[in-house]
Amino acid sequence: MSLSVAKRLMHYRSWLVAVVNGGITWIVLIIAPLGLLAVIICTLSVLLGSLMVSHLGQRDGIIG
Repeated sequence: MSLSVAKRLMHYRSWLVAVVNGGITWIVLIIAPLGLLAVIICTLSVLLGSLMVSHLGQRDGIIG
């Protein structure tokens, strides 16, 4: 597998992990008695945090 394909797959994997984490957070928080804005802010925070950690881990060679 070429290096460019591997980098593209890692990029897609990072986004997939972030979206799945955001989705799980959305489901958990939508059940809780919070306002919609709090749910959206928390979900976006988890999504962006997961994306940043995944990208940093791949760049430094920590993750896969």
